[in-house]
Amino acid sequence: MTGRTPLNANGRQSPWRATTRFVRGGGGSVLSHWALACFSVAAAFGVWFVVQDVENPQVDVWVPAQTDPASIVPQAVNAGDFIVSELAPIRVQVQARKSDVASLRPSDFDASVDVKGVQPGAAAELPVHVTSRRSGVRVVSVNPANVTVTLQQAKVKDVPVTINRRLPLPPGYQESSPATVDPVFVTVRGLPDLVDSVAEVDVDVNLSNVRGDTQIDGDLVARTSGGSTVTVTISPTSARVSLKVAPIFEQRTMGLTPTIVGVPAPGYRVGNVTIDPPVVTVTGPKDVVDGLQALGMDQVDVTGATKDVVQSRLVDRVPNLVADHTSVIVTVSIVPFDTAAAFIVAPDIRPPAGLTAGAGPYSVTVQVSGPLALMQVLKAGDIKASVSLTGALAGTATYPVTVTVPAGLKADPIDPISITLRAASP
Repeated sequence: MTGRTPLNANGRQSPWRATTRFVRGGGGSVLSHWALACFSVAAAFGVWFVVQDVENPQVDVWVPAQTDPASIVPQAVNAGDFIVSELAPIRVQVQARKSDVASLRPSDFDASVDVKGVQPGAAAELPVHVTSRRSGVRVVSVNPANVTVTLQQAKVKDVPVTINRRLPLPPGYQESSPATVDPVFVTVRGLPDLVDSVAEVDVDVNLSNVRGDTQIDGDLVARTSGGSTVTVTISPTSARVSLKVAPIFEQRTMGLTPTIVGVPAPGYRVGNVTIDPPVVTVTGPKDVVDGLQALGMDQVDVTGATKDVVQSRLVDRVPNLVADHTSVIVTVSIVPFDTAAAFIVAPDIRPPAGLTAGAGPYSVTVQVSGPLALMQVLKAGDIKASVSLTGALAGTATYPVTVTVPAGLKADPIDPISITLRAASP
């Protein structure tokens, strides 16, 4: 029985032993294939590295290039309450793939100097530590490797924040209430002589596009009394300005310009035009009010009119302006055309008792004017002229003439006429 698989009472192989044989056989197969897969991956990486080294090799370069000024500025660490004088900039030699060299920038590197234990006021030469922010870029060397460090006791003072309006509000707008800034005070920290030179801390704001209540966030800048920027640490670094901006309102009283359209009936014309009220007061933003050239209204149609036209008309509405009257009463007087004609009329002469008029007959020329309709039917007999001789004496003298014409017509004054009176025959 040695070397043979045991059988159960039925002469069959045990399920447990069958399963065991299957697992052992399958497990060996898996282990064999796994080893092959790992070998394949390792071989692929090896080939890739070989290709990379041939087509995209590692090269050494300086950042920034040696033809450019050093521009990586180290930052002091562990300075505590002390201020470090400005550190000299450095450059680094790095090893990187050839394809990455062109894109390397000074900002890809962090440079630091540990000033822990340095005595304040005494210059010390300390090494510069540089790390790369770019994967696959290795720092080889630093130039210069050491920089001079001097620690000074920091000075701190609180300074109020000033709102610096760099550009004004657009025309026609104003700040309706004082602007506020948050925070009101900030802490300035730095070298004593620099902190002492700080006269104000400004938040610069541009108001040229502000037309309503708004908030503007801006960086804080320390400046001298002459406006020069001071390099100090400001905490916090920004401020928020809250502004209430409203249009500048202005009032203006303007006359109205009516528009008359149409033609009255034949023989009539447009006379006077009156508007009630004659003026309207408008209120609105200053730029809109100042730019208003005229204020009109709805048209008034007098087509075929033979009498006065009285209408309520809407005043033109101007955007952003409010008028104290939205409508007015327009009265257009319709008057007949005037015409004139001359008529020769014999005046009524009645001498006083005992006298008689000689050297006759007498006549006067009367100039009559009036509406065409009345003038067309006027006859000479409708015009009356008379001479008053009450109290007259014999002889030749001039006497005034009185003329009357029908209602609606007008007679021009005429010169006195000369009349000779003599005694009447018995």
